[in-house]
Amino acid sequence: MKQFCDENMSIILFEQQPVRRIWHDGRWFYSVIDTIAILSESVNPRRYWSDMKRRLRDKEGFAEVYAKCVQFTLAAPDGAMRETDCADVETVLRIIKSIPSPKAARFREWRAGLGAEVLDDRSEDERRLDYRTHQIQAHDELHEEIHQRGVRRPQHHAEFERRGHQALYAGETPRETEARRGIPSGQGTQWMGSEEMADVIFRDAQSRAYIKRMDIQGKEPVIDAHEDVSRTVRKVIIEDLGGTPPEDLPKARKSLEQAAKDEERRRTKGMDLFPEIGAPDEPSDPKKNP
Repeated sequence: MKQFCDENMSIILFEQQPVRRIWHDGRWFYSVIDTIAILSESVNPRRYWSDMKRRLRDKEGFAEVYAKCVQFTLAAPDGAMRETDCADVETVLRIIKSIPSPKAARFREWRAGLGAEVLDDRSEDERRLDYRTHQIQAHDELHEEIHQRGVRRPQHHAEFERRGHQALYAGETPRETEARRGIPSGQGTQWMGSEEMADVIFRDAQSRAYIKRMDIQGKEPVIDAHEDVSRTVRKVIIEDLGGTPPEDLPKARKSLEQAAKDEERRRTKGMDLFPEIGAPDEPSDPKKNP
């Protein structure tokens, strides 16, 4: 299988040596060639990997391991996009067992650390940033809908938000939730984790659909409906799904603003090692492109 998705690529460092990776199917896949280059110190890691596959082809279990490799198109050091074998953390750890190297133990420890810490943190940041886009869309669509149905004034939209929040958060107002979590006023959404954001997105989408489906009109009936939907969503989360009440979910470890900055830093980290990647396009030649 071949995939290309450059916006999900990044480079991480092991002892100052770059390892390319790409986010796919909910997890990271790492360049096998880069891993081999580090461990084998071969001047031609691609040839080393080819020879290794041939040498271990008939070894029990290796065919299963190789079958889990996925071929992606990644940026090479010369800036060209080339197909290369990649594997998730578990598969990479199995591959390196066949590479004699004094670095193997340190590399395994580093990979395990990524699986336990860095990957979890980064995937949470990615989820939050992705969910924030959907959260804004669901929020805006909901408020556009209720505006057409009689909730016209800014203070009425604020009341709509407050009462919906109270119904979803066991009676807490938005400010009370922020104060309890130590969040500056008006910054509640900046510090939501991905699970809490998903709860709010679901509630807003269901509230809009219900108000529209039932053709509810007028300020008070619309706000009442939003409260009812919020209470129902809370019940589904807690009683039907056994989930955590929204007010008990932990505050995120960083704001969305900081997560966006960290995400950008991660995407560009190591680009100085591959200077051609991300370099500005050369000016077009007017003679070639009239």
